[in-house]
Amino acid sequence: SSVLIDAGRIGGDISGVLVNAVGISGNIGSVLVDAVGIGGDISSVLIHFLICIKQLRAVNGIGAVRSQGTRRQIGDFAGVSRVASAKGADAFIPQQRVFG
Repeated sequence: SSVLIDAGRIGGDISGVLVNAVGISGNIGSVLVDAVGIGGDISSVLIHFLICIKQLRAVNGIGAVRSQGTRRQIGDFAGVSRVASAKGADAFIPQQRVFG
């Protein structure tokens, strides 16, 4: 099935990062969509996000994920750091169509 995410309705810097990551990596897309929909607070969203990164590292062999401020391009995470450091993250992606 498909899920349509409107970043304008989600809002917030953390939500923008998750939406952007969904568009970049199909492997972690479904879990991040669930984190956006289910996570009622920042801590639970971050927990889901960290779990996703660990799973992706185990499956795809990503050695490390750079901190958000380094703006490094690492595989499927290319561009996440750029949006993570932006104040209006929802302006980058008005709509994101996710298949999962």
